Amino acid sequence: MATVQFRSYRHYRQRPSGLELVADSVGTVRRPAIAPGGTGSVGAWSSTHRNFARRAILPLAADQLWRIEQGVVRTLAHTPDEEGVMALGFWGEGSIVGLPLAGDVALQVECLTRVRAALVTAEVLEDPQILLAHLRQQNRLMTILRRGRIGDRLQDFLEWFAQEFGYSTPEGWVVPPLLTHQEIAETLHCSRVTVTRLLNAAVKRGTIRRSHGELVLLSRD
Repeated sequence: MATVQFRSYRHYRQRPSGLELVADSVGTVRRPAIAPGGTGSVGAWSSTHRNFARRAILPLAADQLWRIEQGVVRTLAHTPDEEGVMALGFWGEGSIVGLPLAGDVALQVECLTRVRAALVTAEVLEDPQILLAHLRQQNRLMTILRRGRIGDRLQDFLEWFAQEFGYSTPEGWVVPPLLTHQEIAETLHCSRVTVTRLLNAAVKRGTIRRSHGELVLLSRD
């Protein structure tokens, strides 16, 4: 993700002067994504810039993409048995997401914070840096998932997530509270119970500290 600059999580906290939902904004009702090759279009919307609430689902069309201007989203795909979801990636300011980048995947884009996004056409994919950003993140997540022990996977993922969307303190990196234990489990291909157990164990060992809903990954030196 070296080509995409993310601001710290504090930028995404709700502030009086922050993002406010407008009349045509999408609320918290989940909208299904248009399947790959679908005929849906977002071209008729009144504005190419939209505000979305936390947990809203971005509507998708086969020939258009979203550029994230503020906030954080995650991309998801339904598992083949349709009984769960698989996390594909996490994207912040400057990132491009949408069906033209998904191939045959039944994509869904969920807001982890309040989000402001702009519609762009698939022509932006002529910029190789966009594809490289997706490839780099995909490779990073695959490297994490290849770790044999789930505890190592969890530690690596939290460190990566904190460095992308959190901030550094003298104690260590802070993981912003954007994901539930279930959503972390979906990313790491394990159970929610396992994530909760491992986090509790890390707190007892003194490698992680809980602070106002955030996790602090304590420095090891």
